[in-house]
Amino acid sequence: MKLCNKQTLSGVILGTLLLVVSPGLLQGQTPEPFPAQDDDYTTSLGIFRIYVMKSFRPMINDWAQNMVPPLPTVCTDLTRYGCYDPVTGKLTSPVLYDGETIIGRSNAHDDVTGEGASQVGLAFPRNVSDADFKVPATFEGPPDGHHEIHTAVVDMEMGVLGITKSIPTLFVMVRAGHALSSSVPPFSPLPLCPGEVEATPGGNDLPDAESFFNVYAEVIIPELPSVPWQGKDMVLVNSKALLIQNKDLDTLPPVVVYTHENSFAVPVRFAEDNLPLWKKGALFGYMTLAGHGLRYGPPKDAQAGIDDFLAIMNQHLADKGEMPLPKIPTLTEWGMILFCVLLFGWMALVIVRRRRRVTVGM
Repeated sequence: MKLCNKQTLSGVILGTLLLVVSPGLLQGQTPEPFPAQDDDYTTSLGIFRIYVMKSFRPMINDWAQNMVPPLPTVCTDLTRYGCYDPVTGKLTSPVLYDGETIIGRSNAHDDVTGEGASQVGLAFPRNVSDADFKVPATFEGPPDGHHEIHTAVVDMEMGVLGITKSIPTLFVMVRAGHALSSSVPPFSPLPLCPGEVEATPGGNDLPDAESFFNVYAEVIIPELPSVPWQGKDMVLVNSKALLIQNKDLDTLPPVVVYTHENSFAVPVRFAEDNLPLWKKGALFGYMTLAGHGLRYGPPKDAQAGIDDFLAIMNQHLADKGEMPLPKIPTLTEWGMILFCVLLFGWMALVIVRRRRRVTVGM
């Protein structure tokens, strides 16, 4: 099991979220340009929900009920403790924390001339261009000619906040960023998680900019002594980008909560073999909900910060719901598809035979 060593438990318990309710200009904040290329060191809270495929639900149900204490089975609202609903097969993480998330950013450039590669960050610099990311469908960029910067998640390791005796405090459940290596052989670097910050249509860089990231992460579900998985934790990855977005950035690093903006839930698959329990690349489920809160501190009241984060996420859930599952054909629909394929093949065969007869007759 991997333990996050960035922040001591006392620092975690003190972590808090400072929420900005109104846009910066309404609070009298002075407009300012985007800062120069650098790395932002900040803090994070996170939460996710996965729809587990039916073939893996018995395994996850045993895992959830062997927790000390067992995970709740009612998942109406998001809570700091997480839950697993055996009826719907939805696994919700506890609130997760990282005491030192690193976000790299580039110099500002024009959103037309800056579509090419620009160097992001200083400690672990990477080139990021518009071709590296997908823009969320709901992202409303400003008119041509406004400023933007490219960004990337460099290092993020969010761990459990010590809510259960079964999982060590700060056990890392979510990892992302190109400065990190994979948890499984051959331990290659994790994929680039690129993004962008764009100025408002009103012309100011800051405040009230908007931002998004394309996130490729490892999700780690720890093995329990009472539910052994042959000495391995369950490591899941997403090959399709998880799109997260926020439309109200007043400063960098911002004090905001990023929420998912994909049209459909994002598939998560096993990162390595652990036969006969699971096979690398097999579909474990779909991530239907994800939230990432940035910049928690200065520390005063940890529980208040967590409550605020959960209030935002629960409101998002009430307003927009979870990402829907991709359309999976039913048995009847599969039957119709097979029928159409066979009918097309039969018609093609008839046409070929008729042409042969005509050729022979000539």
